[in-house]
Amino acid sequence: LDFILGFITIDLDKKEDVDAIINFDPKIFYKTLDGAVKFFENYEEYRKCAHLHKIKEIVKVITK
Repeated sequence: LDFILGFITIDLDKKEDVDAIINFDPKIFYKTLDGAVKFFENYEEYRKCAHLHKIKEIVKVITK
């Protein structure tokens, strides 16, 4: 599943994309993802919210 945010595409099936997520500061990235989810919820873009939620789950595992 690809997710396009501006010009950035994140494919959770690609190892290099997941590795890039892991390299971010997890606390800052998690806060940013929360803000993005709220933004897309306001526009009822629930498919994007679901994809961001999957990314948040990856970040949550990293921070444990």
